[in-house]
Amino acid sequence: MAVEEKERFRKRKRRRRSLVKTFQRQITLIALVIFAASAFLYLAFQNEEFKVLLDRSARNAAIGTQTAIQDVEGFEEYTASVMETFASIPEEVRQEGGEEYDAYFEPFKQSDVYLQATQKAKTLSDQLAFENVYLAAYDPVTQAYVILLDPEGGPIQFGYRLGEWMKADRPEIVSFFEDHNDNGSNSYIQQTDEKHQMDMLISGVPVRNAQGEVIAMAMAEMPLVMATIFAVFFTLMYFIVLLVIIIIIVILARVMMRRRIVVPIRKISRAVEQYAQNRKEGKVEGSTFADLNIRTRDELEELSQVMAGMETDIAVYEDDLMKAAAEKERISTELNVASRIQVNLLPTTFPAFPDRTEFEVYAAMDLAREVGGDFYDYFLIDENHLGLVIADVSGKGIPAALFMMASMIIVNSFAMEGYAPAQVLAKANERICRGNREDMFVTAWFGILDIRTGVITAANAGHEYPTVRQPDGSFELIKDKHGFVLGGMEGMQYKEYTITLQPGATLFVYTDGVPEATNTHDELFGTDRMLQALNREPDREPERILHNVRREIDAFVQEAPQFDDLTMLCLRYYGPAEVQTGDGSVFDA
Repeated sequence: MAVEEKERFRKRKRRRRSLVKTFQRQITLIALVIFAASAFLYLAFQNEEFKVLLDRSARNAAIGTQTAIQDVEGFEEYTASVMETFASIPEEVRQEGGEEYDAYFEPFKQSDVYLQATQKAKTLSDQLAFENVYLAAYDPVTQAYVILLDPEGGPIQFGYRLGEWMKADRPEIVSFFEDHNDNGSNSYIQQTDEKHQMDMLISGVPVRNAQGEVIAMAMAEMPLVMATIFAVFFTLMYFIVLLVIIIIIVILARVMMRRRIVVPIRKISRAVEQYAQNRKEGKVEGSTFADLNIRTRDELEELSQVMAGMETDIAVYEDDLMKAAAEKERISTELNVASRIQVNLLPTTFPAFPDRTEFEVYAAMDLAREVGGDFYDYFLIDENHLGLVIADVSGKGIPAALFMMASMIIVNSFAMEGYAPAQVLAKANERICRGNREDMFVTAWFGILDIRTGVITAANAGHEYPTVRQPDGSFELIKDKHGFVLGGMEGMQYKEYTITLQPGATLFVYTDGVPEATNTHDELFGTDRMLQALNREPDREPERILHNVRREIDAFVQEAPQFDDLTMLCLRYYGPAEVQTGDGSVFDA
């Protein structure tokens, strides 16, 4: 078994994750997320930045072309002639294009203005390494812009032929050509079309004559993909630099975490294992955690100090606990002795009077605690009189038990002196009140059975109603007149009454623990259920009758705790010996 335990421990240890590695993974994951977000934002930012740079570069190329063309003499007339020719071409030929359309512009290619302007534009394009520069004029009637010249001609991918025209089919393009003052837009984006296989950034500046009138637009084009290419390149460089920084940060974080977190935690873990081992071996050492010497000035240092304080507190607590356990054991022993003394004071031997055939008595008491405040008693005052008493002391526990024993002795002593029940209760009340500084009290029912006649003379000091069953009848409550409780007030007087028991009759008296037994729904057992239990087998012997009542109470209460002492006494009267048959049964005398 020990080998299997060690093997399971090794497997758990292999599966255990290192705190440093876990932290490193988390830091790396967070850093990568931050990096991805920043790289995306940086790429978007650089893409926009390079669009601005491309726009500026194209504008500079257009401005250079404008400057070069304005020095060509006759360019204004050349432009006017080209636009007049464009306007004169039939619409169907203009839409068809082709050789017939191009033939209208062939004469312009031989003119000195065209050749000179094209050469200057070519020279400027070569100097700027900016191929896509050309000049165009705008026709507001057809909303088309017409190519005046392109230094590269038509063979290259983005080259234009003289006279080639494009429709200004978007508001921003129309605005570009018409609003060519300083407040107008300097560029626009030409989306992918048959001529341009990708989005193009087109920038331009007006070419003016001597009067300041716009006669043409010096244009420059650049693919927008160039902005993305440059942005990706610079983002890649940014990525490499940021990745190196992240790696350095992770390494430093690992070293720092190992020094400030892992090492102190391992110290605390070893101290806990040592403390547990010491406890297991019964060693008492009060400095397992105090000797850790953790000085991180954070929660780990505070934890070590708390653990050291805990170690001291546990030692003190265990010492106090041992003392408390010893004291509890002493009190428990004394309670057991008190419980035995209390039980021994009560008559518990049955049959109680085996040589008397006139009556049979049985009693039972179940305590809610080790000791209680209920008591019962039955005793022969003389040959012909039987004293019966049942009482309930206020309160519970040891005080109630002490009060109960004193009250029982007082009632018994006055009864044995031959006083009537009312006098017994009155004298007992005076005696109890005399030293009752704790203001406790007793409810009691006391009766004296005349064994010869079956007449019970009784008095009630605030106790529960007795119940009586005559032969062939049912148990019924005798609602007698209650006097004041014993010990409540001096000078109290109590009234007597009589109950005549026919031969075969049964008397049942009890404490309030019977009708006030409570179930889990806070319902009381009550006198109705008590009478039902008594009448279940009313002809049975007293012991069986008490057993039936207790069984019904247990079934009603179920799991609910017992809050009060539960005491019952039952007397079956058979009558004087001369009215009994040989088998002890009763006949009508």
